[in-house]
Amino acid sequence: MKKLIYLIALISTSAFSQDSIYDCLGNNVTEITNWIGDGLCDDGAYSWNGTPINFDCPEFGFDDGDCLPEEVFVPGCMDSNSQNFNPWATLDDGSCLVSECSNGESLIKIALTLDQFPSETGFIVTDISNGQYIEEVVAGSFDYNQSNQTVIYEICVPETGIEIILSDTYGDGLAGSLYGGGVDGDFVVYGDFPCGGGPDTFFDLDSANFGSVTYSGPLWIPSCGVESIEGCLDLDFVEFNPNANIDDGSCETPHVFGCVNPTMFNYNPDATINDIVPECEYTLIIEDDGGDGWGNSYIGISQGNDIVGEFSLEPGVYEQEFTIHLFSSEPVKVFYFQIAGPQQPIEEANFQTMHNSFQLINSNDVTLIQGGIYPFANNGQGALQPYAPPFWNVYQAMPYCGDYCEPIVYGCTYEYSLANPDVIMFNYNPDANTYDPEIEPCIPIVEGCTELSMYGYNPNANVDDGSCQPWIIGCMDSLAWNYVPVANLNDGESCLYFGCMDSLADNYDPMANVELEGTCFTTVLGCTDPSAFNYNIDANTEDFSCVPVVFGCMDSTAFNYSPEANTEGECIDIVVGCMDAAADNYDVFANTAGECLYDAGCIGEPGNPYWLNDTCYAWVITIDPYCCNTEWDEKCQALYWSCNGDSDLDVRDLMREQDFAMYPVPVDDVLNILTKEKVEIKVYNSSGLLVMYVKPRYMTVGHNRLNMSNLSSGVYTFQVTFPNGGTVAEKVVKR
Repeated sequence: MKKLIYLIALISTSAFSQDSIYDCLGNNVTEITNWIGDGLCDDGAYSWNGTPINFDCPEFGFDDGDCLPEEVFVPGCMDSNSQNFNPWATLDDGSCLVSECSNGESLIKIALTLDQFPSETGFIVTDISNGQYIEEVVAGSFDYNQSNQTVIYEICVPETGIEIILSDTYGDGLAGSLYGGGVDGDFVVYGDFPCGGGPDTFFDLDSANFGSVTYSGPLWIPSCGVESIEGCLDLDFVEFNPNANIDDGSCETPHVFGCVNPTMFNYNPDATINDIVPECEYTLIIEDDGGDGWGNSYIGISQGNDIVGEFSLEPGVYEQEFTIHLFSSEPVKVFYFQIAGPQQPIEEANFQTMHNSFQLINSNDVTLIQGGIYPFANNGQGALQPYAPPFWNVYQAMPYCGDYCEPIVYGCTYEYSLANPDVIMFNYNPDANTYDPEIEPCIPIVEGCTELSMYGYNPNANVDDGSCQPWIIGCMDSLAWNYVPVANLNDGESCLYFGCMDSLADNYDPMANVELEGTCFTTVLGCTDPSAFNYNIDANTEDFSCVPVVFGCMDSTAFNYSPEANTEGECIDIVVGCMDAAADNYDVFANTAGECLYDAGCIGEPGNPYWLNDTCYAWVITIDPYCCNTEWDEKCQALYWSCNGDSDLDVRDLMREQDFAMYPVPVDDVLNILTKEKVEIKVYNSSGLLVMYVKPRYMTVGHNRLNMSNLSSGVYTFQVTFPNGGTVAEKVVKR
């Protein structure tokens, strides 16, 4: 069963012009007369010369039958073939519907007009074939706000017959006029929908004052034939035919729910029907621009078979919001009930309604339905605006809660670099679902100073790493006198360079920008080292000619003459004498070698008969030790003279065959050395260590004596170097 509530309201119109008659829609009906006697209440619906027309006024006379007792317009469906046909409707509001009942059933419509005590009324529709209730409306279902209102019920009933029981708990039926109401109720049953030619009346009250109960008696309401249209009747299949009424088995392809919009990210080419969000929240905003309250008037909202709620405003409240839950599968209907309070003139209720308005808005601030808005708009007369057309209609629309299509969101979809997982992407967008490097390529994080006005600004950086520093202006050249180590901005002019700025001077400095007095000079080359031998006090430019001071004796006749000396030192006179402490004539004061006389160590006094220097004497005692150890006799003397006389045994003959000779070997203390030239002698022990060194200047040509008494016993190697560079080596045993 569908319960339909219809808005009943009185509409008064203002004058449009003189000498013409206009209807409430603004149409000029001056020449039209078929509205007279048409059964509609025309009072106030037309104007003439700017004055509303009431057809019971003296100037026109009473148009009997034109005005109904309620003197109201009733909006509703005026199509008698529609399932929601309203026989009391005087203005078609476009709400006509077509409904169907199952086979063996017929559609009936019950029009219940309540009196001023609506809570007393109730009724029952019973299936006479089994005694079961088909519809039951108990007393108390209606409230005071529905006084004198007409409620339409649509019910599918079996063709086997029904019976209706109408009741009133007070016992006066629907006869409201008995208690000063002035209006009686009614109860009418219509059938034969939608057969064409208008519905038939199957039951109507004989009297509104039926007491506590009245019965319709058995009612048989046959269904009329409907054109057979075969097709798929299942909404869940692609082949569904909304016009079909007979299932022909053509439902084959189930709908595939999904996003059917090819411009969306999750577009499903296989989807056959858009997958929509089934339910959502809407915001109902009701307003009262007069702030005087809605009185007994209210907004009613329904969806399907459910009443969503009733809403009104108290005095002093200009606007209030309500959140309502709606489904996207059925249309939502909004009704404005204008109800005059007790003893409130209808004109006052009309004026009060002009302040009232409503809007139904979704979460995206899109208005689904609105009515009665802009009440203070100028209508040409400076008056308030009423609920304008189609205010008398039911406000209805299909709620839209959105679908599951996801728009394409371009952006970087990678949080980390694919090439290097350690690199984080700067512009990673977790909401992006489509990556197109041509539109928005992924950009790696580059840390650095991102503040353009700071030192260290990195134009490539996109994440600030705290490295920004304030600018410090100063000289940044470390060669400058006023160099500022912490400066990071060179002002280009603050650096000071001291030097000669005279380009003709020898020390001209092209970098100098500050010249001190006496800075410039002419070049004088020379040694500038005061400690040098050739220091030049007048020189100002080093020529690298400095010679170190060398002190020494500069007298070539002196013993210590130094040819390298350039600065006079102490000179020592030459003292010639024997400088060998082993010689008998050793001179401790000698500094220049003279002849040394050596004792042969033989019997007798030193030099007796000869000094060892005498090569012939040295030869004699060598070849005949007797002459040394026992006695120098005549034989020894003869040998000496034979040597001295240049005989074959002369020592000089001994030296003819060799340049160098040593004796005696082995040696005890003194080794005799015969040489034709001054030689260099180095003596090494058995470990290779140098133990004695005799320079050539301490050697004499001929006989030399080498004291070896300080050396320990052992084998020694004598390395003799001749002036021509030649060398010989001989072994000597020391006992």
